[in-house]
Amino acid sequence: MIATQTRLQFEHLEWADAVIWSIIRGLPQARTDERIQGVLHHMHLVQHLYLQVWKDEPLVMTERSTFADLGEMHAWARRFHAESRRVVSTLTGAELGKVVRFPWEGALTEQFGAVHPATLEESLLQIVLHSTHHRAQVCTRIRELDGEPPLIDFIAWVWQGKPEAPWTASAAPDLSA
Repeated sequence: MIATQTRLQFEHLEWADAVIWSIIRGLPQARTDERIQGVLHHMHLVQHLYLQVWKDEPLVMTERSTFADLGEMHAWARRFHAESRRVVSTLTGAELGKVVRFPWEGALTEQFGAVHPATLEESLLQIVLHSTHHRAQVCTRIRELDGEPPLIDFIAWVWQGKPEAPWTASAAPDLSA
């Protein structure tokens, strides 16, 4: 099965995303903030696109306007985590070294001049790091809105006993404006 570190990174990824959504639920000005909504959409879009690449599925670019409200975006985020849990749990060490082909490699070649191959393991790490970057942006914006950003560091999750992601019904965000 998959390397322990990769599995742990994805467990933390889900927990940290769920904690961010819980904070947004409790901060009315965050629920209506365009910057937060834009960053969340981008972060979860990239997660879904990579998942589609890993599963060798056609890419579906879900536009932000697709969602009637933030609650629908929240459900979409949860779907990524449910499906990525299934995909990641079945990977073997040998699969982690396989080269992943991205449909957007042509655009990257234009930007960088050349694109070197990336492995499945490297693309898994990319999603963890990319999501961390964007959660930090959301946390900064939460502070700007006079909220208290959560402590979502990996080690904080470990110190808390690696809790499950708080996606339960009681933690489901009331994301009405």
